[in-house]
Amino acid sequence: MRALVDWSVDVEAGPLGWQLVTTTLPFYQRNGLFRDWLAVASSGLKATERAGDQAGQAHMHRCLAGALYHLGDHGQARDHL
Repeated sequence: MRALVDWSVDVEAGPLGWQLVTTTLPFYQRNGLFRDWLAVASSGLKATERAGDQAGQAHMHRCLAGALYHLGDHGQARDHL
């Protein structure tokens, strides 16, 4: 799954990249793959920033906050909210 998200970000597939991140979010949560979640959300955020997609950026900041929270970095999680 991570490879698919990274691919969509690399090819600049528009909102598809960040939408894949939000769609796969439950998979990462349920399986405790918090570092992978953080990685794909970071990639998604970079893609949304590159595209100037403010709605996508908001979603990616929320995803990053969730991943960081589960990794125990509550301060950084709060910074993304």
